[in-house]
Formats: sequence, structure tokens, C-alpha cells
Amino acid sequence: MKMSEQHDVEANRELVLRFYQALERGDFSLEGILFDESYKQHSVMAGDGVKGLKEMAAWMAKEWPDRKLTIHQTICEGDKVACHVHFERWPGDPGLAAVDIFRVENGKVVEHWDVVQEIPTEFKHNNGMF
Repeated sequence: MKMSEQHDVEANRELVLRFYQALERGDFSLEGILFDESYKQHSVMAGDGVKGLKEMAAWMAKEWPDRKLTIHQTICEGDKVACHVHFERWPGDPGLAAVDIFRVENGKVVEHWDVVQEIPTEFKHNNGMF
């Protein structure tokens, strides 16, 4: 990988991490910096575009004011950033496990996919989900 490509990959990763920080705080004052106006949503939990994302984030902030996001892994390649995330809705909540995939173009998030599941209280192994 060329040095400029490595820089782009790291810049993409940092951009996505800033998104998670904003989501956890419920602060979307950076929306024009983080997301392109052409943003496409593939998650079933949010409407399309930046408007749909903001509506989902506002709902989450209202429903789960004590939410906590922990990013356990990030995988970056080219214009894609994938994150393995633990989303606790309230203190003591086993939470949700998610894999989010973001596509970045010209320094802004332009597309998002996810897979989300409830974390069970019992496992058939001792490895956990993270």
C-alpha cells in the first residue's frame, strides 16, 4: 500500500470514529463535516439520507440517554471502514452487537450498512461476542 493510500485509510478510520463519538453524545453539529448530502442508508433502523440518520440518532438519545458505544475492532480497506461495536442502551444492558460498514468518499461518509443482533444472556461457549 502506498503512503498516500495508507493515509487515506487512516483518515477514513478517524472520520468514522468521530461519527461514533458524535452518536454517543447525540451531537450532530458536525453532520456537514462527517456526512455527504448524498448519504445512502442501507440499515433497516434508519431512514435514508442525513435526515434519516439524524432522526434515528435523536430517537436513540431520547429513548436511551445513558447509552454507551464501545468499538472493539476496526477494519479498513480502501474506501470502506468496518467496525465491530457493542451498543449498551442503558447501564447493565447486555446490549447489541453490531458490525457497521461505512463507505467514505472525499473525506465524508457516503454510505452505511449494518448487521445488528441482541446479545444473549447465555452462550454455548465461553468466548463472548467481543
